[in-house]
Amino acid sequence: MRREEVERRLRDQLQSVNSWHEFIEARLVLNPNDLVPEPQRRELDQLPGSLHVLGDRAPLEYEFEGGLPVVSIRLKEGQARRLRPVDLPPLDRPLRFNVISGRRVVLRASSFEELQRRLHALTSDRRRKRQWGRR
Repeated sequence: MRREEVERRLRDQLQSVNSWHEFIEARLVLNPNDLVPEPQRRELDQLPGSLHVLGDRAPLEYEFEGGLPVVSIRLKEGQARRLRPVDLPPLDRPLRFNVISGRRVVLRASSFEELQRRLHALTSDRRRKRQWGRR
């Protein structure tokens, strides 16, 4: 279903809303069965929720980027540094990389090559900061 149709359904449900309080109290319902045909839902349900990477599970997040489907893999920094292209399975959409350190994303990359460049730059930045702090 197209975005415009989803927006129309939500607008229809909000027609009688006349105040902020009514908006906050409004119950909006979108039934997935009405939005996505059964065969497509079955196909989407088969997509993995995580990948086995270097002995750990790495969660996948399915998103849209510029209207196109992509999947992001969330990796710990150590996993990302040890990752090799052969470790990544083929997927039905482009893969994006989100590298976390602690609880926050420290870098994002759109390709394996970009991931490697950004990890190298991150290491270089950290070295410079350590050296600067010693002076």
